[in-house]
Amino acid sequence: MKAALLRSSRTLNRKAVLFLDFSQFEKETNDNHSKNQDNQFSTAVSMFTVGGMIGSFSTTFMVTKFGRKGAQFVNCFASFIGAAFYVASFYLSSHYCLLLARLAVGFFAGLSTGICPMYVIEISTADFRGKAGVLPQLFITIGILTAQILSFPSILGKASLWGWFMALGSIPCIIWILYSPKMVESPRYTLIEKNNSEQAQEDLRKLRGVEDVSAELAELEDEAAKLKAEQSEEDDGMTVMELFKDPSLRWQLLIVCVAQMGQQLSGINAIFFYTNDIFKAAGFSTETSTMISALVGLENVAMTFVSLAVIEKFGRTGLHVGGNILMVIFCAGMFLCLKYLTAASFVPYLSIVCILGYIVGFAVGPGPVPWIWNSEYFPQRARGPAGSVSCALNWTAAFLVGKFFPIAQSAIGEWVFIFFCAVSAFLAVFLWKFAPETKGKSFAEINAEFAKMNGMEVQETEMLKSDEK
Repeated sequence: MKAALLRSSRTLNRKAVLFLDFSQFEKETNDNHSKNQDNQFSTAVSMFTVGGMIGSFSTTFMVTKFGRKGAQFVNCFASFIGAAFYVASFYLSSHYCLLLARLAVGFFAGLSTGICPMYVIEISTADFRGKAGVLPQLFITIGILTAQILSFPSILGKASLWGWFMALGSIPCIIWILYSPKMVESPRYTLIEKNNSEQAQEDLRKLRGVEDVSAELAELEDEAAKLKAEQSEEDDGMTVMELFKDPSLRWQLLIVCVAQMGQQLSGINAIFFYTNDIFKAAGFSTETSTMISALVGLENVAMTFVSLAVIEKFGRTGLHVGGNILMVIFCAGMFLCLKYLTAASFVPYLSIVCILGYIVGFAVGPGPVPWIWNSEYFPQRARGPAGSVSCALNWTAAFLVGKFFPIAQSAIGEWVFIFFCAVSAFLAVFLWKFAPETKGKSFAEINAEFAKMNGMEVQETEMLKSDEK
């Protein structure tokens, strides 16, 4: 009897050990599965910015080979490919299709950020360039708001529709292609880079709505003649390496690169990507957080309209510096709100005010202005490679923020907002001191001012001569 009880006890002990081992194994398996899902999600998110970097680097080739309008026409097919992979990922439950979809859509977005601001700046008159330059940023904010509204659970934010929801991004491309026959190519590209004076004249008449465009055409022809005289027959355009080596473009390149990287490192995508998480940390429910995120998107659109209205009055540099000062103030406020979240019942609501104030600062200046400078600061031959470099840096910074913000937030909590605050403060000081104002100035006047900053005589600056009247 005693032996039987001993055997039974040993059997129960072995089963208990096996049960404990299995429970531990199951827990570790679940943890590993959760980590694997997090890694897959993080990779899928980052593939968008990787595609954006590739698309940005393609700007020089695309705008030179196909023109501004033609390059965007070709680019639309990248969006269609991305939409197809989204739907395939949805029906096939394929993680790899999702990665390809994110890569293709990212490529489309990256190339668009290089093409669209360049196109609208080139077809605009000097007194309208600022407003025209804000338009791409305005429609980006409208797109973000539209996506936020459509993602409500009562509309398309359902697990059973996510593939088709993500594919909706190709609809604007369909509209663009249908409307493209009514659009014109940039006359600067047509005449200066393709030497087609007749087509440039016809396009100028359509753009300006008048028959007599002889004065503007003469300026373009004079610019084209000077540029042709400076180029060798084998020279088919400036490369990225030549851009970095040209002493007449040093300050333009430095200012634009600092502005583009600072735009992302100041934390705007951290705010947009993780707004719901921030509001949850502040104690709001999921439904409330979603509604507040849509409110943030609406405010972003409204303040971009404000930038559109005042940019020709206050100037590019003035709005950028002023916007960064506001971002410093409200980013510091966000840090304090998250640090002392439970100090009083009103603190969570104060965090909403800080986010809204931060968006005000970003939308009026740091959001749209760097894209205007991409084209305004550079002469015709340098715009393609300059757009490639600056846009690629912007996307690189966006990748870094998207990849490492969650890690930094887990490690140091609300202190991560002090870094964003410091970046905005640096931008405000740097741009106030070094970025020249360009409102109402011709390309020749802008280039002459940078010639002085670069320590070069205007008449001896090879790349800048091409934009003199």
